[in-house]
Amino acid sequence: MGGRKVEDTKVETKKKLVVRKQTNILFLQNNEIRSILGMASVLEAVMYNSQNLIWLDLSYNYLENIEEELLNFRHLKTLYLHGNYFSNIEQVRQLNAYDDLQSLTLYGNPIE
Repeated sequence: MGGRKVEDTKVETKKKLVVRKQTNILFLQNNEIRSILGMASVLEAVMYNSQNLIWLDLSYNYLENIEEELLNFRHLKTLYLHGNYFSNIEQVRQLNAYDDLQSLTLYGNPIE
């Protein structure tokens, strides 16, 4: 009589597949990003050794502030910040904290 099949009532257990990528270069340009708060924890969840980034491209977004979280990526050698909305030179000076920074772009920002 119209009962359910035994197979239909079983709850399947699915294995969760976690994929993490290992890279040291990240391109996030042209994404309408307004803040990078929380970026470190997101990258930690999807990348191996995200704190070891050496190249980060945040150009052509809507960033207005150099947030301290950016300074967590201590190994950056290349940082592209051009085409954003940074206006405070004092905030930009925070980038002096990078010991190994070799290339920094800031053109196209209304820095005063």
